[in-house]
Amino acid sequence: LVQFLREVRQLCALGFRIPDAIQFHADVAHRFYRHGVVLKQVANFYNTIDTQIVRSQKPLLLDHALHFENLATNPQGDRTSGKEITWSD
Repeated sequence: LVQFLREVRQLCALGFRIPDAIQFHADVAHRFYRHGVVLKQVANFYNTIDTQIVRSQKPLLLDHALHFENLATNPQGDRTSGKEITWSD
């Protein structure tokens, strides 16, 4: 995906005309790429948060961290609230 986006961007910068079908797919790929970057940042934050929290504040954040982990591992969410979390485009 990254290579495809880089090549389309470079060809465009060199003045080549990009066919509409390829440009459409590049636009879709760019949307997914942005979401992927944000997801990577969230995952990195989640995986390193325990080293960034002051030890005395860890008990204050435990319930929130467990709730977030439950949402991430159970994407159906809380069925009693009527909200459903889905992983779709």
